[in-house]
Amino acid sequence: SNPKYYLQIDSQAYREYSSPGNSLHFDGSNDFVETSYNPNLDVSAGGELTLEAWVLPTNSGNVLMRGDYGYGLWIDVNGSQARPVFWDQSVFVNSIPATTYQMRSNRWNHVAVTIKDNGSNLSINFFVNGVPDPNNPYTSNQSQIRDGGSNARLYLGRQGLTCNCNFFGGRVDELRIWKKVRTASQISVNAFKEVIVSNEPDLVAYYSFESGTPGGTNSTVTQLIDKVNSLNHGTLTNFALSGTTSNWVESYA
Repeated sequence: SNPKYYLQIDSQAYREYSSPGNSLHFDGSNDFVETSYNPNLDVSAGGELTLEAWVLPTNSGNVLMRGDYGYGLWIDVNGSQARPVFWDQSVFVNSIPATTYQMRSNRWNHVAVTIKDNGSNLSINFFVNGVPDPNNPYTSNQSQIRDGGSNARLYLGRQGLTCNCNFFGGRVDELRIWKKVRTASQISVNAFKEVIVSNEPDLVAYYSFESGTPGGTNSTVTQLIDKVNSLNHGTLTNFALSGTTSNWVESYA
């Protein structure tokens, strides 16, 4: 009735998972997390990024976005399927979606996207559960990675600064932002384990979501801790902070 381990079996891996850690459940209605401005999250011309997280999506929405339509990770849910989308400019329809639905909704998936500014365009690669998208690389005609404007804050669970909309529904865990294109090997190897911050100079934000009592009363646990920089600590807004939704909950990510 209270297992310490279970075996998840799918087409890609056989893995034994230990007892659960924590994650944060977003209700898809108005929950979001907002940070202070941190210049370490700015991206200059010629820059690189890797965005990654474990997600259990229930409806489409922004897992993260920087400032006012800056770089971001959107999850597009279509019934029992889902796919990652990278925002690269202020008009969503011109952002870059993975062409194939490789993720499943209502279950845990690891998703990563790498972005490299080539001077005249962006080169974008998607990874799901450590496996490269078969259509990599994707190309955007944007000439630079947008970082959301001056003094931009980071938002988790909604579409950035201006639009109080596109709220992500589902659970999020192990969210990381790197100012470097991670290799396919690095993404695959590290998808299934925590990373040591002191060993990773290119890691600029790392949320492990290990706060609160899963499913308990967490009315005072309103801060999301970044392991890299205290400027990236986030404030939880509109979360119920009790029960199994809109709260700190279990994670088998």
